[in-house]
Amino acid sequence: MCGIAGIVSLDRRPVDPREIGSMCSVMVHRGPDDEGLYAGSGAALGMRRLSIIDPARGRQPLCNEDGTIWAVCNGEIYNFKELRDDLERRGHSFCSGSDSETIVHLYEEFGRRCVERMRGMFAMALWDEGRRELLLARDRVGIKPLYYAVAGGRLVFASELKAILQLPDVERRLDWGAINHLFTFLSGGIDSSSVVATMARLSSGPVKTFSIGFDEKDYDELRYARLVAERFGTEHHELVVTPDVVDIVDDLAWFLDEPFGDSSAIPTYVVSRLASQF
Repeated sequence: MCGIAGIVSLDRRPVDPREIGSMCSVMVHRGPDDEGLYAGSGAALGMRRLSIIDPARGRQPLCNEDGTIWAVCNGEIYNFKELRDDLERRGHSFCSGSDSETIVHLYEEFGRRCVERMRGMFAMALWDEGRRELLLARDRVGIKPLYYAVAGGRLVFASELKAILQLPDVERRLDWGAINHLFTFLSGGIDSSSVVATMARLSSGPVKTFSIGFDEKDYDELRYARLVAERFGTEHHELVVTPDVVDIVDDLAWFLDEPFGDSSAIPTYVVSRLASQF
């Protein structure tokens, strides 16, 4: 586990290296072995490293042969040896055995599409000094974290939010508008009803709610869910579960991959499938 950070001035203002230093300092737990910094024309990259591959020569940020392309990477490029062999045949020179050094030469050869050739778990930042372009990327399933913000005429990024919050330009405030993109399950009980009430108070539009009911009146709580949905004007969707719902047990076993004794997994699966349609 490593930590990366960076600042790019949108108007080419110089970046104070001390700012990158403070961002990296709060991530020392991610990389206790080493620290590195690159400061260019209106851009800076920082790194806290947990040294795994080539500890002595694999210090980051890493650069290409003429120092015009710089990169930091948290993670591992699994196919770096295969990529390196191909790049060396194309005339590229390496100064370490680090998998991360492959990134800068891969970018030289294939541009931003270099990411398509990388297999692994990674979050990376690459700065092209000549083009003044920043490439931020991470693995296809997002194993490694990467956060960014645009504030004070600068784009800033890091492996952890606390690093970004070291910069005074970045406001410590919640984006309440983001709640408009969320939905919630509504059973009609106190917990889910409280969630709906809070979301309705904070949202600029109707909250999407999803509920499951049953044929047996003793177990059916749709009437309570409907009361809450009506009270808060939600965009409400519901489905009544019939006895043939047991047919999905085989599907649940497949998805859960192990014994699971909570029968609520059945209605949860059904209501999740309902929500996926909207």
